[in-house]
Amino acid sequence: MTTLFPQLPLGLQLDQHCRFDNFIGDGDALAPALVEQQARSAARPEQVTAEPQLFLWGEADTGKTHLLQAACVLASRQGATVCYFDAEALRQNGPALLDGLEQLALVCLDELDAWLAVDGAERALFDLINRVREQGARLLLAARASPRHLALSLPDLVTRLAWGPVLQLRPLEDAGKLRVLRQQAEQRGLRLSEPVARYLMQHYPRRLGELLARLDQLDRAAMASQRPITIPLIKAVFGQE
Repeated sequence: MTTLFPQLPLGLQLDQHCRFDNFIGDGDALAPALVEQQARSAARPEQVTAEPQLFLWGEADTGKTHLLQAACVLASRQGATVCYFDAEALRQNGPALLDGLEQLALVCLDELDAWLAVDGAERALFDLINRVREQGARLLLAARASPRHLALSLPDLVTRLAWGPVLQLRPLEDAGKLRVLRQQAEQRGLRLSEPVARYLMQHYPRRLGELLARLDQLDRAAMASQRPITIPLIKAVFGQE
Protein backbone atom coordinates (compact mmCIF):
# COMPACT_ATOMS: atom_id res chain seq x y z
CA MET A 1 0.00 0.00 0.00
CA THR A 2 1.06 3.54 -0.56
CA THR A 3 -0.62 6.87 -0.09
CA LEU A 4 -0.11 10.59 -0.24
CA PHE A 5 -2.78 11.06 2.43
CA PRO A 6 -0.90 11.36 5.75
CA GLN A 7 -3.74 10.16 8.01
CA LEU A 8 -3.73 6.70 6.41
CA PRO A 9 -1.49 3.81 7.53
CA LEU A 10 1.90 3.54 5.92
CA GLY A 11 2.83 0.44 3.98
CA LEU A 12 4.40 -0.67 0.73
CA GLN A 13 5.72 2.04 -1.52
CA LEU A 14 4.70 2.43 -5.13
CA ASP A 15 6.94 0.88 -7.73
CA GLN A 16 8.08 3.95 -9.62
CA HIS A 17 9.04 1.72 -12.56
CA CYS A 18 5.36 1.02 -13.21
CA ARG A 19 4.43 3.36 -16.05
CA PHE A 20 2.00 3.27 -18.94
CA ASP A 21 4.75 3.56 -21.52
CA ASN A 22 6.40 0.34 -20.33
CA PHE A 23 3.25 -1.71 -19.81
CA ILE A 24 3.32 -4.91 -21.84
CA GLY A 25 -0.14 -6.38 -22.25
CA ASP A 26 -1.98 -8.84 -24.44
CA GLY A 27 -2.24 -6.38 -27.33
CA ASP A 28 -5.61 -4.91 -26.38
CA ALA A 29 -4.91 -1.22 -25.78
CA LEU A 30 -8.35 -0.33 -24.38
CA ALA A 31 -7.71 -1.14 -20.71
CA PRO A 32 -4.38 0.72 -20.35
CA ALA A 33 -5.77 3.67 -22.31
CA LEU A 34 -8.84 3.99 -20.06
CA VAL A 35 -6.75 3.61 -16.90
CA GLU A 36 -4.28 6.25 -18.04
CA GLN A 37 -7.13 8.60 -18.92
CA GLN A 38 -8.64 8.02 -15.48
CA ALA A 39 -5.32 8.77 -13.78
CA ARG A 40 -4.93 12.02 -15.69
CA SER A 41 -8.48 13.04 -14.85
CA ALA A 42 -7.80 12.51 -11.15
CA ALA A 43 -5.24 15.30 -11.31
CA ARG A 44 -7.15 17.52 -13.74
CA PRO A 45 -10.88 16.71 -13.50
CA GLU A 46 -11.82 19.99 -15.13
CA GLN A 47 -9.69 19.24 -18.20
CA VAL A 48 -9.81 15.46 -18.72
CA THR A 49 -13.00 13.46 -19.13
CA ALA A 50 -12.71 9.87 -17.97
CA GLU A 51 -14.63 6.99 -16.46
CA PRO A 52 -15.03 7.57 -12.70
CA GLN A 53 -14.82 3.83 -12.01
CA LEU A 54 -12.97 0.97 -13.71
CA PHE A 55 -12.78 -2.72 -12.86
CA LEU A 56 -9.89 -4.82 -14.20
CA TRP A 57 -9.92 -8.59 -13.98
CA GLY A 58 -7.74 -11.45 -15.15
CA GLU A 59 -5.47 -14.23 -14.03
CA ALA A 60 -2.23 -13.67 -12.14
CA ASP A 61 0.56 -11.96 -14.11
CA THR A 62 -1.76 -10.21 -16.55
CA GLY A 63 -0.65 -6.71 -15.54
CA LYS A 64 -3.42 -5.60 -13.20
CA THR A 65 -1.08 -4.44 -10.44
CA HIS A 66 1.20 -2.72 -12.95
CA LEU A 67 -1.71 -0.63 -14.27
CA LEU A 68 -3.02 0.26 -10.80
CA GLN A 69 0.42 1.35 -9.64
CA ALA A 70 1.09 3.19 -12.91
CA ALA A 71 -2.15 5.11 -12.38
CA CYS A 72 -1.09 6.10 -8.86
CA VAL A 73 2.40 7.09 -9.98
CA LEU A 74 1.09 9.26 -12.82
CA ALA A 75 -1.70 10.90 -10.82
CA SER A 76 0.52 11.61 -7.81
CA ARG A 77 3.25 13.13 -9.98
CA GLN A 78 0.62 15.48 -11.35
CA GLY A 79 -0.40 16.57 -7.86
CA ALA A 80 -3.39 14.31 -7.13
CA THR A 81 -3.91 12.60 -3.77
CA VAL A 82 -3.88 8.84 -4.30
CA CYS A 83 -3.76 5.53 -2.50
CA TYR A 84 -3.01 1.96 -3.47
CA PHE A 85 -4.02 -0.94 -1.24
CA ASP A 86 -3.44 -4.62 -1.93
CA ALA A 87 -5.00 -7.60 -0.17
CA GLU A 88 -2.34 -7.73 2.55
CA ALA A 89 -2.91 -4.12 3.60
CA LEU A 90 -6.67 -4.56 3.56
CA ARG A 91 -6.54 -7.78 5.57
CA GLN A 92 -4.14 -6.31 8.14
CA ASN A 93 -6.15 -3.15 8.73
CA GLY A 94 -9.68 -4.44 8.26
CA PRO A 95 -12.68 -2.85 6.54
CA ALA A 96 -12.16 0.39 8.47
CA LEU A 97 -9.24 1.05 6.12
CA LEU A 98 -11.76 2.16 3.51
CA ASP A 99 -13.20 4.90 5.72
CA GLY A 100 -12.56 8.35 4.29
CA LEU A 101 -10.90 7.23 1.06
CA GLU A 102 -13.48 9.14 -0.95
CA GLN A 103 -11.59 12.29 0.06
CA LEU A 104 -8.76 11.27 -2.25
CA ALA A 105 -8.68 11.98 -5.97
CA LEU A 106 -7.83 8.39 -6.96
CA VAL A 107 -8.40 5.19 -5.00
CA CYS A 108 -6.82 1.95 -6.28
CA LEU A 109 -7.84 -1.34 -4.64
CA ASP A 110 -6.02 -4.45 -5.83
CA GLU A 111 -6.66 -8.19 -5.28
CA LEU A 112 -10.28 -7.72 -4.22
CA ASP A 113 -10.99 -11.42 -4.52
CA ALA A 114 -8.36 -12.13 -1.86
CA TRP A 115 -9.91 -9.98 0.88
CA LEU A 116 -13.65 -9.64 0.28
CA ALA A 117 -14.23 -12.72 2.47
CA VAL A 118 -13.16 -10.71 5.53
CA ASP A 119 -16.12 -9.93 7.77
CA GLY A 120 -17.58 -6.54 6.90
CA ALA A 121 -15.46 -6.08 3.77
CA GLU A 122 -18.32 -6.32 1.30
CA ARG A 123 -20.43 -3.71 3.10
CA ALA A 124 -17.40 -1.43 3.52
CA LEU A 125 -16.63 -1.61 -0.21
CA PHE A 126 -20.29 -1.11 -1.12
CA ASP A 127 -20.42 2.05 0.99
CA LEU A 128 -17.09 3.31 -0.36
CA ILE A 129 -18.25 2.98 -3.96
CA ASN A 130 -21.32 5.06 -3.13
CA ARG A 131 -19.28 7.72 -1.34
CA VAL A 132 -16.69 7.92 -4.13
CA ARG A 133 -19.44 8.42 -6.70
CA GLU A 134 -21.04 11.17 -4.59
CA GLN A 135 -17.69 12.88 -4.00
CA GLY A 136 -16.67 12.77 -7.67
CA ALA A 137 -13.43 10.88 -7.03
CA ARG A 138 -11.91 8.14 -9.19
CA LEU A 139 -12.00 4.44 -8.28
CA LEU A 140 -9.83 1.74 -9.90
CA LEU A 141 -10.47 -1.87 -8.85
CA ALA A 142 -8.82 -5.18 -9.73
CA ALA A 143 -9.49 -8.86 -9.08
CA ARG A 144 -8.86 -12.24 -10.65
CA ALA A 145 -12.53 -12.67 -11.58
CA SER A 146 -15.21 -10.41 -13.00
CA PRO A 147 -17.79 -8.96 -10.56
CA ARG A 148 -20.44 -11.53 -11.42
CA HIS A 149 -18.01 -14.39 -10.77
CA LEU A 150 -16.77 -13.18 -7.39
CA ALA A 151 -18.12 -15.10 -4.40
CA LEU A 152 -20.19 -12.24 -2.96
CA SER A 153 -22.96 -12.47 -0.38
CA LEU A 154 -24.17 -8.91 -0.98
CA PRO A 155 -26.04 -8.97 -4.32
CA ASP A 156 -26.10 -5.20 -4.74
CA LEU A 157 -22.30 -5.09 -4.58
CA VAL A 158 -22.12 -6.92 -7.93
CA THR A 159 -24.08 -4.06 -9.47
CA ARG A 160 -21.89 -1.44 -7.82
CA LEU A 161 -18.68 -3.11 -9.01
CA ALA A 162 -19.98 -2.93 -12.58
CA TRP A 163 -20.97 0.75 -12.45
CA GLY A 164 -18.08 1.46 -14.80
CA PRO A 165 -16.40 -0.53 -17.57
CA VAL A 166 -15.36 -4.06 -16.62
CA LEU A 167 -12.21 -4.95 -18.56
CA GLN A 168 -10.50 -8.31 -18.88
CA LEU A 169 -6.71 -8.59 -19.10
CA ARG A 170 -5.46 -11.79 -20.71
CA PRO A 171 -2.26 -13.72 -20.02
CA LEU A 172 0.80 -12.88 -22.07
CA GLU A 173 2.10 -15.17 -24.76
CA ASP A 174 5.75 -16.22 -24.53
CA ALA A 175 6.88 -13.29 -26.68
CA GLY A 176 5.30 -10.86 -24.23
CA LYS A 177 6.84 -12.60 -21.23
CA LEU A 178 10.23 -12.39 -22.93
CA ARG A 179 9.81 -8.63 -23.38
CA VAL A 180 8.79 -8.19 -19.74
CA LEU A 181 11.73 -10.27 -18.53
CA ARG A 182 14.28 -8.28 -20.52
CA GLN A 183 12.61 -4.98 -19.61
CA GLN A 184 12.74 -5.83 -15.90
CA ALA A 185 16.40 -6.79 -16.24
CA GLU A 186 17.17 -3.46 -17.90
CA GLN A 187 15.41 -1.58 -15.10
CA ARG A 188 17.69 -3.36 -12.64
CA GLY A 189 20.73 -2.31 -14.63
CA LEU A 190 21.31 -5.84 -15.91
CA ARG A 191 22.10 -7.01 -19.40
CA LEU A 192 19.97 -10.03 -20.25
CA SER A 193 20.55 -11.09 -23.83
CA GLU A 194 17.66 -12.60 -25.75
CA PRO A 195 19.29 -16.07 -26.00
CA VAL A 196 19.88 -16.12 -22.24
CA ALA A 197 16.32 -14.95 -21.54
CA ARG A 198 14.94 -17.62 -23.87
CA TYR A 199 17.02 -20.27 -22.11
CA LEU A 200 15.58 -19.18 -18.77
CA MET A 201 12.04 -19.44 -20.14
CA GLN A 202 12.59 -22.76 -21.87
CA HIS A 203 14.20 -24.60 -18.95
CA TYR A 204 12.29 -23.28 -15.94
CA PRO A 205 8.60 -22.60 -15.12
CA ARG A 206 7.17 -19.98 -17.48
CA ARG A 207 4.76 -18.31 -15.09
CA LEU A 208 5.78 -14.65 -15.22
CA GLY A 209 5.84 -14.19 -11.47
CA GLU A 210 8.23 -17.14 -11.10
CA LEU A 211 10.44 -15.86 -13.91
CA LEU A 212 10.73 -12.45 -12.27
CA ALA A 213 11.49 -14.06 -8.91
CA ARG A 214 14.31 -16.01 -10.58
CA LEU A 215 15.53 -12.78 -12.14
CA ASP A 216 15.82 -11.29 -8.64
CA GLN A 217 17.90 -14.30 -7.57
CA LEU A 218 20.13 -13.95 -10.63
CA ASP A 219 20.55 -10.25 -9.93
CA ARG A 220 21.86 -11.04 -6.45
CA ALA A 221 24.08 -13.85 -7.73
CA ALA A 222 25.54 -11.69 -10.50
CA MET A 223 26.27 -8.90 -8.02
CA ALA A 224 27.88 -11.25 -5.52
CA SER A 225 30.07 -12.97 -8.11
CA GLN A 226 30.69 -9.87 -10.25
CA ARG A 227 29.64 -11.91 -13.27
CA PRO A 228 27.15 -11.12 -16.03
CA ILE A 229 23.98 -13.19 -16.31
CA THR A 230 24.88 -16.06 -18.58
CA ILE A 231 23.60 -19.58 -19.14
CA PRO A 232 26.41 -21.04 -16.96
CA LEU A 233 25.42 -18.67 -14.14
CA ILE A 234 21.76 -19.71 -14.49
CA LYS A 235 22.77 -23.37 -14.25
CA ALA A 236 24.98 -22.64 -11.25
CA VAL A 237 22.18 -20.87 -9.40
CA PHE A 238 19.22 -23.11 -10.29
CA GLY A 239 20.76 -26.33 -11.55
CA GLN A 240 18.96 -28.37 -14.19
CA GLU A 241 15.17 -28.53 -13.75
